Amino acid sequence: MLKEPNLNYSVVIPTHDRLDFLKNALQSIFVQSIEPYEIFIVDDLNQIKVKELIQNLSKKYSFNIKYIISKSKNGVSHSYNLGAKHAKSEYLAFLDDDDFWGKDYIHSISKIIK
Repeated sequence: MLKEPNLNYSVVIPTHDRLDFLKNALQSIFVQSIEPYEIFIVDDLNQIKVKELIQNLSKKYSFNIKYIISKSKNGVSHSYNLGAKHAKSEYLAFLDDDDFWGKDYIHSISKIIK
């Protein structure tokens, strides 16, 4: 995996009781050709199984994965904003828990940004 010196980005993934989809979304981040600075999982249900998934993946991969509990019932946009509020990167990338990226997604985006 490449670290693009001029592309410092955080990923925000809101989730709502879709663990299998979330696993796929995260796997698509792990195979990116450019590594993210940090990944935020924003869970609006505070589920133990999501916390356990993150703990297991953090042991397996060297990614900086952070778990945030959203206590708001204001929907996915609130979750995106909550994750973005905690991000320390210059750029943000949003990924829904039921979606995934092709392996060169961020590399392609970095070309557009440059």
